Amino acid sequence: MDRNEGIIRWSPNTSRDEFMHINLSHRIVQIYAATGHAKPGRFDYEKRSKHSEFSQLNTYDWSPHSRELVAVGTVHGDVQVLRVDDDSNASVTLPLKLQRSCQTVAFNTTGLLAVGLDRVRNDACLQIWDVNQRLAEWDISKRGFTLPDTLTEPSAVKKLEASVSVTSVRFFEDQPQILIAGIKNSSLRIHDLRGKIPRK
Repeated sequence: MDRNEGIIRWSPNTSRDEFMHINLSHRIVQIYAATGHAKPGRFDYEKRSKHSEFSQLNTYDWSPHSRELVAVGTVHGDVQVLRVDDDSNASVTLPLKLQRSCQTVAFNTTGLLAVGLDRVRNDACLQIWDVNQRLAEWDISKRGFTLPDTLTEPSAVKKLEASVSVTSVRFFEDQPQILIAGIKNSSLRIHDLRGKIPRK
């Protein structure tokens, strides 16, 4: 395994013995499965899939709801949802009204994706997407997404925190409709999304 400038993360879904390796130099995400017990000096695993076409990342998160999905945010303001389980290199780009650095992304356990952005005047810097809604036509049995590369507005289902820099965000595991956001040089803020996310 190439360990040069890499990130390794165990699956957020506790029912799966899988881990992800991100090679930052070559922009490759690889998914591995543990095939045996970890022992001193030995760990048995096998490669399951690879994704090798995405922008230089600034932040990322692996969905605990859909193991096939990894969200990537870039310094240029792109937010991509990658399909990482089928070697298709498929991705969907979530559109931003005003481009700026994406500083943090986080999935919850039901399919929401929170995106924290650098400060810009007159636009929300914490945006929430319902990934299930955006990928409603996705047939998981087929390779890739078979969806348009870029989604059209309206994009986020909820926009919060205008004109501030959101540097970190996480959902509560046991309360997936509640998230905490870190505001640069300011504070931590908790948002309760219950009843605020429109459902179709």
